[in-house]
Amino acid sequence: MRSLLELLADARSIARLTSVKNAVMDIMKAVVNCSYFINDFINKGRFKQFGAAQTHSKLDEHRENLEKLRKRLGEALNLQVADSVDGISGVVNKIAKDDEDERTQELLSKRLAPAEQQSLGSPCLKGTRTSILAEVEKWMKDTNQPNVFWISGAPGAGKSTISTTIVKEILTHKCARFFVKRSATPELRDPRRIWPTIAFALAGMHRHVKDEIVDVLGKKAECPKDVEVGDQFHDLLVTPFQRLAESSSVVVVIDALDECRTSDDDWNHLLATLARWSELPSNVKLIITSRRETDIQNRLQPVSRNIILETGDDTSNETSDDIRLYFETSFRDMAVLDAGAPWPGEVILNDLTRYAAGLFIWAKTVVKFVGHKNLHPPSRLKLISDNMDRRNADIDDLYGQILYEMFTDMETEEQYVTKFVLATIAMAKAPLGINDLVELLAPEGGDQRNEMVYAVQYSVQALGPIINVWEPDGRLSVCHKTLSDFIFDEYRTRDVIKRLLARAQKPSDDGDLERYITRRPELSVRLAEACLRLLNSRLAFNICRLSTSHCRNDALPNRRAIVINPIPSYLIYACQHWAEHLEGLDENISHDFEKILNPLKIFLFTHILHWLEVLSLTNSTDHAPHLLLFVERYTKRWDKSENLSDIILDANRFSTMFQDAIAESAPHIYLSALPFAPASSKMAQIYGPLVPGTLSLRSGRKQDWDHALLEISGHEGIVQCLAYFPNGDRIASGGDNTVRIWDAYNAKAVSGMVFEHPDTVQNLHISPGGDRIVVFCEDGTLKVWNVTDGRCIYATKVTCKYLTPVAFSQDGALCAFVSQDEIINVLEVQDRGRLTICAQLLVDPPGMNEVYSLAFSVDKPDLLFGSVANMIITWDARDGEIVGEPYKSRKGIPVPGNESLAVSEDGKLLALGFCDGVVELWDLLRGELRGELERKRGKDVSSVSFSPNGKSTIIATGSDDGSICYWDTATLAQIGGPYFGLRFNGAGIGPVSFSPDGRRVVSSVLDLIRVWDATTSMHHIVPDAYNAYAYNQDVGSIALDGEGRRCACGGVDGSVRIWDITSGTMLAEGNDNTSANLADPYVAKEIRAMVFSPGGDSILSCSREGKCREWCSRTGQIRREVLIEKPDEDSNIRRRSNVVMSSDGRYVAFQTQVDSVSLFDCVSGREVNQYVVYDDGDLNAKRDVPMAIALNPQGDLIALGTSNGTIWIWRVETEMDKEPTSIAVIRGNPERGLAFITFSPHARQIASCFSDGSLGIWDFENHSMIFFVHDDIVYDRVSFSPHGNTIAPASVNGMVRFWSGATGENIGQLLVHHKQSIRDISFSSDGVLLYTLSFFGSLKVWHMDSIKHRSMEMNSIQSLDSLKFVEVTFDEGASTVPPRHILRNKDKGFPTNSISISSCPAFFDGKNEAAIGDWSYIDSDGWLRNRRVKGEESEDDPMLFWVPPANRRKFWWPRTVAIVDTNKNDPVTCINFSRFMHGEKWQRCVEKIAHNNRMIRAV
Repeated sequence: MRSLLELLADARSIARLTSVKNAVMDIMKAVVNCSYFINDFINKGRFKQFGAAQTHSKLDEHRENLEKLRKRLGEALNLQVADSVDGISGVVNKIAKDDEDERTQELLSKRLAPAEQQSLGSPCLKGTRTSILAEVEKWMKDTNQPNVFWISGAPGAGKSTISTTIVKEILTHKCARFFVKRSATPELRDPRRIWPTIAFALAGMHRHVKDEIVDVLGKKAECPKDVEVGDQFHDLLVTPFQRLAESSSVVVVIDALDECRTSDDDWNHLLATLARWSELPSNVKLIITSRRETDIQNRLQPVSRNIILETGDDTSNETSDDIRLYFETSFRDMAVLDAGAPWPGEVILNDLTRYAAGLFIWAKTVVKFVGHKNLHPPSRLKLISDNMDRRNADIDDLYGQILYEMFTDMETEEQYVTKFVLATIAMAKAPLGINDLVELLAPEGGDQRNEMVYAVQYSVQALGPIINVWEPDGRLSVCHKTLSDFIFDEYRTRDVIKRLLARAQKPSDDGDLERYITRRPELSVRLAEACLRLLNSRLAFNICRLSTSHCRNDALPNRRAIVINPIPSYLIYACQHWAEHLEGLDENISHDFEKILNPLKIFLFTHILHWLEVLSLTNSTDHAPHLLLFVERYTKRWDKSENLSDIILDANRFSTMFQDAIAESAPHIYLSALPFAPASSKMAQIYGPLVPGTLSLRSGRKQDWDHALLEISGHEGIVQCLAYFPNGDRIASGGDNTVRIWDAYNAKAVSGMVFEHPDTVQNLHISPGGDRIVVFCEDGTLKVWNVTDGRCIYATKVTCKYLTPVAFSQDGALCAFVSQDEIINVLEVQDRGRLTICAQLLVDPPGMNEVYSLAFSVDKPDLLFGSVANMIITWDARDGEIVGEPYKSRKGIPVPGNESLAVSEDGKLLALGFCDGVVELWDLLRGELRGELERKRGKDVSSVSFSPNGKSTIIATGSDDGSICYWDTATLAQIGGPYFGLRFNGAGIGPVSFSPDGRRVVSSVLDLIRVWDATTSMHHIVPDAYNAYAYNQDVGSIALDGEGRRCACGGVDGSVRIWDITSGTMLAEGNDNTSANLADPYVAKEIRAMVFSPGGDSILSCSREGKCREWCSRTGQIRREVLIEKPDEDSNIRRRSNVVMSSDGRYVAFQTQVDSVSLFDCVSGREVNQYVVYDDGDLNAKRDVPMAIALNPQGDLIALGTSNGTIWIWRVETEMDKEPTSIAVIRGNPERGLAFITFSPHARQIASCFSDGSLGIWDFENHSMIFFVHDDIVYDRVSFSPHGNTIAPASVNGMVRFWSGATGENIGQLLVHHKQSIRDISFSSDGVLLYTLSFFGSLKVWHMDSIKHRSMEMNSIQSLDSLKFVEVTFDEGASTVPPRHILRNKDKGFPTNSISISSCPAFFDGKNEAAIGDWSYIDSDGWLRNRRVKGEESEDDPMLFWVPPANRRKFWWPRTVAIVDTNKNDPVTCINFSRFMHGEKWQRCVEKIAHNNRMIRAV
């Protein structure tokens, strides 16, 4: 402040510019305020000063404010001094450059998210490690040596101290470093944080490196820490430095590499990138220290200059001298007043040096022990030296000696607490501070807590010699990993302590040894109990006092202050790791597990949602499924009294199903996830009554959880093969030309794991270690991939028959496939992934019998089974000999493919799927058929899979109808299913596979992968599955009765269903039970046109194959049938996609030839007339292709639209001998073909949709176009209102726009929220209702609020707080439809500036305010949002709630009148918002709300 005042005095005297004067005055005011603050602080008492000093926020605020003002003054003075244009320009440029640098630094910090490095420790003692440090300096100057320097050695050899010395003294901090800290925060041991942190540091030191990294980041959307380690290395280091090969020298230091193991994948990818460092220029240097572990050595040895820090008998003289010097210097600094002779003396120093055997950690621990507290150092040193075995001292002896001295004189309770504290520090999954330990281990309240607080603090002090306290945050860790290994190894501890007790001539029976033993399982359960106790006492609803539910967690203002302060580090630790401390439990300590049952019950029944809040706010939602499944294993085993496992599994389903919503926003655990949880789920039953102020689903809420846990999509083609990794955490899938890897718990793609292939992937196998994938392609390409680094380590190509069966042995050593001449070739996978021919298996007679499928035995990997003709043959895959007699199979044809043959894990059973839906089950021990598994429906059983773990009791089968079933092999009965994968026919199930633990099943349909809960699905028969599945059909056409109360849907299977529009219930159903003798009967039967008869008692329909039927609209029965024209080839059938009927059902028109359309009489079946179109409307020119057909409402005009944009209009002639009369030819743009046309009600206009998505309205009487629209929306259907004054075109993205038929003015739009594009659109006879039909049969009816007289837009409502409404009584039980209210622009406060309609339906919430209306939409992630800006969608739009995928397609909006759907699997989702508390009132969702029957006026 003194220097600032001096500057202020000088500046004030020379100030000329107003900016300088203002800056001076602002600084003076700030100095005065800061002075008051300092004076107030000085006058406080010492205790208050201490308390005030703990929070620096106010002082930091003053300091930052003064610094900003000083900078501002400097900039103003620079402008004043610059008395020339060039000078001012230079100053401005400098300021701009500084601002740009600051913005760049902020960008790098945000995108790279570097880990915060801890301060460095002490360097090597002066005079030690001189030769190693000299070697490093020499290497740095030599560009001919490898650019990697690797220092390796045993634990405790002093590697980190050498790294610290290199950084501090050789490089003088001019380097990028990453010191891995096992005991520090998780980010300091995360492989994904290394390269972004290194890149951030390099960018700060080298301008050219910064520019290159910024350029790379500008081309990437992902945050670097979220992508695969190999991609990080390539983008952030390889790419920048390859462009800057001649740049100055760069040095990177990575210390304690071996401690950086968070996941196998990331670890192996990191090692692969280190091996690739040699790709960088020679002046880009890397120094690594680590243990000499095999995987590290294999990667670094070939590419590095290596120095080994020898220990034990191989310790060098130089290392011994360094350790001796360390002892001398350390003991010299200890105050020993009564030592007499020089202390400790040559003999002791020599002994200690010999005992250390090159381990600096041993020497450091001795020094800490001897100098600990204020005890007498010579006495403590004597304890060490007297008890060291001079011939064979090691680190165990030292640790044992320290524990012996520490625990011997302690009371029993002190011993236990100290051991618990030590074990907690050693077991911690993330570093803990002293306060964290106190909060975790001390009970709540009372004298007992005070005693425990003191005991913990005392224990930490007593453990000083063997623990580290890291600055600046006081995190605790054991002195070295070797200490953890020692204290948790009961045998090693007993051995050392027993010898120490013997030397002291003290008893050494089990009771005496017990005080020194630390049993991890017992203390681990105790720590789990402590975590649960902490969760039960500290978790609460809205723990961070979030003010709104309308934004994402990461969009919260001042997020760090909001989240970190209310959620202390010890609570975060307990939330993220409580279940993990149950690891290692076994049957012998079940009584210890019982201790946590009570706090576990409290947690499950009270705090699950509060716990998910914390996980959401700390970006760790993905912890939930893992933790819950982890703890469920133990509750299932030991919970004998209450079935807590069911609640835990239910919570797991809850956290998995709603993971996206929970991760995005914590309030939506209550507002979105809980309301949509199935009604019978434990979460809904336990927590639903506690949260009354949320959504109330009147329909659309599932009764129970789906058996499908996850859906995975990402392949562009059919998935051909699936496999779980051995540990069950990932799934590999092969399809199209790729193999992809997915997280098995959250369905996310594992970053960077896409393996490209030249042809369709047919089969794959994962090695037992999970590090390799062998892939077989349809063209015979075989590739072996290293999963850890994504490299192809071997590739070859073999000659095989098309779609050959492929099988891999369980150990991955053998691969079998079939050649073109039906010879089975067996390849052996050798070292480094190479494949060689091992054997060739002949089928007798050669080349005559087809090999359908292959499978290796699981328990005997050399046995290969093959389905050949009507036999099952067993071979020895290595010598090619047939083993035993073939099994004579039934006469049916087995399903060809990879998955139709399977062998149980214990090798006792074999299953084979057949084309008629039967599965044969063979007993391999007895060599006989055990029985057949026969499905009620369906054909090809394309996939069979046995449950794992040697149980051989369950088989999962997949079939051509898209379903999977479960079978009990003992009873041969179906015990689960069928479960269907997709909603339409023709999509058979691909591969089916159990997870390694048998709890999940993965299957595929087309490009979709589903993960099923095997624990529930395999024990649940779905009785009406096939009937429900039958409804999942696409709808080919739709008809409405004259009153708009009923609709009829014509299916692609030839069926007709009549629905009540008001209730959405099916009134009648009629089916086409005849067969279509065509190559594609599925297409032939599709009903493409239908109408109600004028009286409404009949429905008239026409299918592609030319069948006209009259159906009874009450019963669905066929009254009569006429075959108009029997097509002679499939091409004619496929052309009949555009079929139209007259309004009375008398006539039907469709394309009969490539260039003509015929009109038929539906009663007689005779052809009435034929219409031919010509190119350019010239009768002498060549014929054109009709693309669209329309009949006018009166039935006397027919129009054809052609591929060259011309519309022909004829008068309908019903006499065969009368030539059709052409009354108009409208020539359009020949580049735009007609895709759809329709007449206006008065038949004076034609609306057309073109092939390029544009829209045109024609006045054919005047041969003119009224208006034309071609924008970014693709229109493919259009309809006129009854009076013809409004035109409603529908787009493929579900948008309906409204245009004036007279002027072409756009008067509004409506998002109709279909999942698929709109297939048909029409108005009711009075124009009040709009009907939209999507593909796959979803009919929605919308209230248009007299659209024929009023305009309408997508609206934006920013505030409706001031609206006033008329209240009326509403009977909540009278309707299943939520109350819909009308906002009218005459009402006070109606936002007329943003809404141009006279009224707008809306649903109202618990605050009596409009919740959703025309301004609302569901975004691509499922969030229902309200637009802030008219007509625009933004990520900043308020998030009202999240809608699950199954509830989006048939969501009931305020304008919805009815939803009719043939698909029963997706429910109509109808919500009552009357109690819904959201936004700034969301906290009130847990308050009890007195329901008020007085509601706003309903429509």
